[in-house]
Amino acid sequence: MGTRGKVSNQAQNLIGKVEETVGTAIGDDHMRAKGKMDQRKAAQKGVGEKVKDAASKLKWKPRMGRPQVVELGVVESVT
Repeated sequence: MGTRGKVSNQAQNLIGKVEETVGTAIGDDHMRAKGKMDQRKAAQKGVGEKVKDAASKLKWKPRMGRPQVVELGVVESVT
């Protein structure tokens, strides 16, 4: 995950925590719920970024040579 993405997610999480705390303190259920929603959005973005990072680290190299035919999920070499 890039630094910008991490900072953005942490900022959204912090804003959500502040909104939730203020909403609880003043008795505003809407603000408290919005704060929780912001925290969950930040967490979801973080998971998405981690999946993207993990996928980018995979070393996938296509096999060179003869083309392959894929039929019903079965991979067979063309002869």
